[in-house]
Amino acid sequence: MLNLYKNIKSRRLELKMSQDSLAELTGYKDRSSITKIEKGEVDLAESKIRQFAKALNLSPQELMGWKEKENSQMSSVKERIFGAVTIMSEKDAEKIWELIQANFVLGNAEEVPAEPEEIEALDAYQNGNPEYQPRYTHEEMLRELGLEK
Repeated sequence: MLNLYKNIKSRRLELKMSQDSLAELTGYKDRSSITKIEKGEVDLAESKIRQFAKALNLSPQELMGWKEKENSQMSSVKERIFGAVTIMSEKDAEKIWELIQANFVLGNAEEVPAEPEEIEALDAYQNGNPEYQPRYTHEEMLRELGLEK
């Protein structure tokens, strides 16, 4: 658990964020609470860990310092792709689909049933769960996908 507190402080510093700003983003009144948290003097509830992760643009797992398995990294890639497609225009989404079809044989892709985890992630996204919202701006996604205007 000690890694959590070190990770909060190091990520805050990496983002050049003040303790006051982090306190505001996580629902604390002032920086003294953040100082205590960063020193490990306060235990954080799961809901607070999620707030810190969101404020610091990390997943709760990353903030905790847990190593993600390869399949979790794949989920991260799928999440980034899904996030990009949801914010782009229909025309750009069509270009992406054409690229996928050109690079892979996916003639039956629309007939493949979704995995339960994928359905759960889509429901969470559609219901506004902050963990499933895009972490990148529209421009960042287009740049990352090589579709800049």
